[in-house]
Amino acid sequence: MNILEYIRKQFNDFIVKNNAWVSGELQRSYIIYGRPDSIVGRTSLVLQLFIKYVVLRRNPLRIRQKKAMKLKYPESAVNQQIPEQILIERIERADVIVFDLWGVLVCPLLGFRQLLALFETEIGCPEISRYINLNSIANKEQRKCLEEIGRDFCLNNEYMHCIWDRAKQMGKKVFLCNNSIFDDVYAKKIAENFAYAGEIYQGNIHNELYITADSKVKKGIFYKSVNESGEMYRPFYHENIITDLYNRIVNFKLHSWQPPKNIFYEYGFVCGGILTCGFCQYLNELVQQEKIEKLLFVSRDGYIIKKIYDMHYKRCDTAYLYYSRAASNELLFEKDQDTGVAAKRYFMQEIEGYKNICIVDLGWRGTSAIYLSHLFQKKYKWKGRVIGALIGLALDDTTQIYVRNGILYAYAFDNEFYRRTGADNGSYMSQEELFCIEGLFSSEEPTLLRYETDVEGKTNFVFATENKSREMTAEIQKGITDFAKECAPLLEKYHLKILPRDAYTPLDFCMQNRKFRKLISPIYAEEKNTSASFDALRRA
Repeated sequence: MNILEYIRKQFNDFIVKNNAWVSGELQRSYIIYGRPDSIVGRTSLVLQLFIKYVVLRRNPLRIRQKKAMKLKYPESAVNQQIPEQILIERIERADVIVFDLWGVLVCPLLGFRQLLALFETEIGCPEISRYINLNSIANKEQRKCLEEIGRDFCLNNEYMHCIWDRAKQMGKKVFLCNNSIFDDVYAKKIAENFAYAGEIYQGNIHNELYITADSKVKKGIFYKSVNESGEMYRPFYHENIITDLYNRIVNFKLHSWQPPKNIFYEYGFVCGGILTCGFCQYLNELVQQEKIEKLLFVSRDGYIIKKIYDMHYKRCDTAYLYYSRAASNELLFEKDQDTGVAAKRYFMQEIEGYKNICIVDLGWRGTSAIYLSHLFQKKYKWKGRVIGALIGLALDDTTQIYVRNGILYAYAFDNEFYRRTGADNGSYMSQEELFCIEGLFSSEEPTLLRYETDVEGKTNFVFATENKSREMTAEIQKGITDFAKECAPLLEKYHLKILPRDAYTPLDFCMQNRKFRKLISPIYAEEKNTSASFDALRRA
């Protein structure tokens, strides 16, 4: 080892390896912005991080939280791409146009490190991702596996595809630039998979119009990296395959060029999508673990959860159960005999013939599952088992007993006080935050008031007159559905699991921004039932 290598090693050990914050932030910088080209650039970056996190003792988590509180929304209105008209005008004046394949025409949904890690787990060869040369894989099965992963974890940039097609229609010479470490054969297959018919450009780019996602390129048109544009909005501090996939799906949707989205659509896509997918995976774990025969998704919280479960995760029988606090009060106090008869007829149609059922709800005290269990078993004499599955639970003595005796199961958190993942973990959920989360899981239908028997002897449902939040709810559900459409098939094919922390963190991150909460809260603040329930929870 020569003297320069020795000095470099000592420098790296002292500044980077011995300081977790510096090491973590350095890796984050490399992932987002790339590794500096020169030794001077890398040394400067390391020293800046050392001063910030070691000398000045800054906390990266606290810094990110403060930044989160100042972010502007809707996110899709920030860091917008170059206008289409300007792009077309530039193309009209050029004879040859070269498009970057990666990051412009096609958006990879995994970073290089995560792609290699997944490849290693798929072929079952430990440590291969640390030393393999992707362009010299001789094993045909391994090569096929790598190509399949690369193809699956890519999205077509429909906006830039239209620009590509327009350039061809103008009679321009259009080429692809393989701006990656992959060989041209692999890049060509990815391009053809998304119907980009063109040759790989060979040689240096001089007078050609170059459309690139590399900010370091001086000439040409800079197409902003969607991941750089959305990075400040992404909540995860440490990267894993799920957080990387989530970040890239969201960044692509909100920053690839699409017109600014409705704030409620963004709320569903950014916060509701990953939480719903993770909860649906959890339901399947319960189905297998507890031998559940049927899942009953209670209205209105369970509507979108059932929709996503049936579309992507269904492993057992399901039903959407019309139920509400108002309707349960009618049954609890037996105000109307016809209401009780109609309800019993309806409920027994859903549970008859089953021995193990699960009531699926959002939260917070599990009263839907507990009351329905009492109704089925005590009043209707139904011989079977009822458990409840919820996204989150309140810090309530009775609720916590139900958790510990196997009646209630929680996915994201079993105690609201410790639901958060940042430096401020350990705080009660505010009323405003509760309204926002309730609004994330609702339906376009009004609240159910009671059950009644119609002239044909069938059960009929009586609803409130209107749902003033209908349009906002529809946007949220569209966002959740669109996210699940992109993410769920990949999770299922590659057996990837969304852990509770990964699922709830985006929602928690947005809830820390007061301006965001104010934009969202009108969707559910008008619901008096929710407010009354929250007040009762606090008095318990």
